[in-house]
Amino acid sequence: VSVTNTMPADWFSPENHPLLTQYCRHTVNARRLAQLIDQECASKEMDARLYIDMLASEHKQTSALKALAASMRLAQQARYGAQTSDTAKKRGGTVKRPWE
Repeated sequence: VSVTNTMPADWFSPENHPLLTQYCRHTVNARRLAQLIDQECASKEMDARLYIDMLASEHKQTSALKALAASMRLAQQARYGAQTSDTAKKRGGTVKRPWE
């Protein structure tokens, strides 16, 4: 919901619904993997092989999310062209960073 609510109402056309569905599925899988990784790290006898396999799976989920976000133009990089970013860079000024 947080992704769809930030976009205009007509952003997701019917032909994009399968991509949006997969994006949601990969998001859920990535969250589950994160929980499993946290559990494995918290266990007294951590299985290094399992941990490495889960990290590899997490990387695959992240790659899939990145590709889907770019194809639906959800990622910032996909929404801003070189000219726009260059203009923003030249403007300078004081911009509050999200982490500040």
